[in-house]
Amino acid sequence: MEPVFSNILPALAWLFFLAGLVYFFPLFHREKKYNAIFIGLFLLKILIGVVVWWIYTYYYTEKSTSDIYRFFSDALVAYDLLNARPDLYYKLVTGIDGQT
Repeated sequence: MEPVFSNILPALAWLFFLAGLVYFFPLFHREKKYNAIFIGLFLLKILIGVVVWWIYTYYYTEKSTSDIYRFFSDALVAYDLLNARPDLYYKLVTGIDGQT
């Protein structure tokens, strides 16, 4: 099993830090009831991220058929292209001269 539990404490620290930023940041200080709504939406976003992580970690375990793992594999190939052939990388990213 992965070292999930060793990563929980830093993740919780970041969660409380970012929730505090949302709570104390002047942009969100419209009314007190809206602070709770913003915090709730932020926590919902974090919860959805945890659910997606769980699905792709424990349900879709085969990396060759899972779309998220193939996306990261393709992104790694594109990133490696930046060091090998920067001109080709920028053509890939911008779409310039993409027909050749």
